[in-house]
Amino acid sequence: TNQGWGGMYLTYQSTPLISGNTITGAGTRGIVLDYSSNDFQIVKNKITTNSGYGISLSYSVGGSGLPTPLGLIANNFVIGNGSTSEGMYLAYCGFVNIYHNSVSMNYASTTADALYIIYGTASSINVVNNIFANNGGGFAYNIYTPATINTIDYNDLYTTGTFLATWNNINRTDLAAVQSASGQEANSVSVYPSFVSASDLHTVSPWVNAKGTPLGTVFDDYDGQARNGATPDLGADEFTPTAGAPLAGTYTIGGSSPSYSTMAAAVADALLRGISDTVRFKFRNGVHTVHPTILSISGSTPSKPIYFESETGITAGVTLYFGATVADSNYVVLLNGADNIVFKNLTFASNNAPGSTYASMLSVAGGVENLRVQSCVFSGPTSASSRKTPSFNSATA
Repeated sequence: TNQGWGGMYLTYQSTPLISGNTITGAGTRGIVLDYSSNDFQIVKNKITTNSGYGISLSYSVGGSGLPTPLGLIANNFVIGNGSTSEGMYLAYCGFVNIYHNSVSMNYASTTADALYIIYGTASSINVVNNIFANNGGGFAYNIYTPATINTIDYNDLYTTGTFLATWNNINRTDLAAVQSASGQEANSVSVYPSFVSASDLHTVSPWVNAKGTPLGTVFDDYDGQARNGATPDLGADEFTPTAGAPLAGTYTIGGSSPSYSTMAAAVADALLRGISDTVRFKFRNGVHTVHPTILSISGSTPSKPIYFESETGITAGVTLYFGATVADSNYVVLLNGADNIVFKNLTFASNNAPGSTYASMLSVAGGVENLRVQSCVFSGPTSASSRKTPSFNSATA
């Protein structure tokens, strides 16, 4: 716990097994394996870093398959906090299987990667059944040297940023762009993974359940639970989803006997369950104190948007309010990579005292597309004391 430099450093090893470790607060590296060979294994570890790399391999080459198995990195939880630049980092490596890992990057950085691969043995690295999530606006992965890849597929690639991944040193906007550039990832998805928390990468998302492919070398998960032999789950956790069916249709927020008591509850359920058709969240009349961050919601498309609107259609009847006191919470509603959202017939209200410093109402970041704001009123201060007080604040919409 709280190592100044890192948790574990091995070099010039043959067939090492690194398994079942918990490394918390690594300052620069979690696990390092350099100049090692044969069927090395890094499996079932939980690594939380404050900066640097979670799992780092340089000049490590596994067996070629017969008679010596490839190296294996599998069933690991990797959590990148602080100024972490890479969740998993491989340089000049070869003959490695990267299977069933869950990587979550939490630090706000547009240059960080959940996975980074540069140089190495041609056509010898397989990347299958993983979750690579970047919640800080960086990349799900950066495959700097595609020639090293043999197979890369059945993964969940997720980011709150403008670009999903980098392939061959070019930023790719979304999964379709990655598929086109790579000729791979045909069976992959790009969905919010719904980890239990920022520090617990077990997942409850039905959108990554049963989305994997059977692998002959990984038969259980991080916890030792048997993998489904036909349709394993993505990531390090094999689980049974408990969420209901995807949302579709009309739901109410607030008031008497609502579908959801708060906007936060409605957004959380949509993030978990996704949608299968157009969804309309209708606010009952009144002042609703809200402060949601809306991320990408699975299933939404331009033809299947998500509405947040007044139930009566009268803009003055519904007010969404939040009074920010610090810069980090300077919004009423924040869209972070959430596409296909419609706000209609609503009043947004922030700090309304003259000269209020923090009074942004609708903030947008992470490459939001197809946003519509219709017949809404923005009620803020009569004067502003800083640049932090627009009604609409867009970083990368």
